[in-house]
Formats: sequence, C-alpha cells, structure tokens
Amino acid sequence: TRSLCDWSSDVCSSDLDEQVESEIELTVVLLYAERGRVNGRNGFKEFTMGVASEDGWLPLLKVAAELSEEQSVALEEWILGNTQEKFGPVHRLPAVQVFTVLCGSIVVNKRTKSGVSVNNPSIKNWELGFTIADVAQISTISEILPKH
Repeated sequence: TRSLCDWSSDVCSSDLDEQVESEIELTVVLLYAERGRVNGRNGFKEFTMGVASEDGWLPLLKVAAELSEEQSVALEEWILGNTQEKFGPVHRLPAVQVFTVLCGSIVVNKRTKSGVSVNNPSIKNWELGFTIADVAQISTISEILPKH
C-alpha cells in the first residue's frame, strides 16, 4: 500500500498501460451519504468522500459503504443526527468524519470537479482519531500526477 505522502510523480498515470498495480491510500472526509438497500435492509449504501481545496471541500470519489456491522450502525446514527440537507436519498453532512480509502489508481479526468478519477476505491478504516486537518489536499494529488 502506498500512502499519499509517499508518492512520486511516476506512481499515477493517465495512460492505462502505465498504472501502478499497488494500492494507493488516501485520507478523505465524508461529504454525502446515499440511502438504499444494503444486505436486505434499508441503510446507507454509498458515500461521497472529498478532499480539501482552496475553496473548501471538493468531492473526489464515491465508495460503497462497506463497514463492520457495529461501525455501520454507529455511522448511520451519526448521519441521521447530523444531516444538513436532504435531496432524495442523499444526505449532505458536515465535513468531520475522516476515512482512509484504498484505490487502485488515480487518473486525470477533466470531466470531474476534482480533475481526477479515483479507480476501485474501498474503505480501509473509519479514522475516529483523525481531524479534518489530516485530510488530503487536492493540490497534493494534482502535483503527483504526470504533466501533459
């Protein structure tokens, strides 16, 4: 596993043939949670995670809500008690819950707000001891991508 701070400019590439196969670790913040069917019951099925930018929080990736049963229950209670706005099944949340996410690669994608796509993300850990100061910056991610 590569940590975000350990990357060099050759780790990520927009050329699919040059992508690194090892996992990349990102520290991100929970921004949105989407309700749906999970394991035969209603719950939160997908999270939108973000990184810090000069203008605030920037959505970076969507990831399946794959947590332990205990963590799922605790996070669901927190989401329901802290929803700032709801549109359809999506709950907008205050940016305070920090997670570590693993991904297969990060590639340039000018069609996203962040300018990158995160491929094959999965939740590694809910970082209860972390603060929003620990969250990755979009400038750090952008710096490690190859320049074209």
